[in-house]
Amino acid sequence: MSNRYLIWSEEHLAWWGRDPTNFNYTRSIQHARRYSKEEAAKIVANANRFLKPGMFSREFVVADPVDPEMRGTPDRPPGRLSIATTTRNIGSF
Repeated sequence: MSNRYLIWSEEHLAWWGRDPTNFNYTRSIQHARRYSKEEAAKIVANANRFLKPGMFSREFVVADPVDPEMRGTPDRPPGRLSIATTTRNIGSF
């Protein structure tokens, strides 16, 4: 299983960091931790579990824009994970 997804924190305006033993955030996409799609979705669902209806999600799964396979081409759009109300694609980099 490949690790081609990142987690963006809208709350901290930063990526989840590389250190798996410590909650840290980074503004550098190169220093963001990569996750499998399943692992990222589970983490984001847990992080957003206390949201009330109408509240915006705080954490999002984002396909790795640095990974050439996730960027897409004109005939193949970039890989995206869509889980209702817990993820979004935050745009091109």
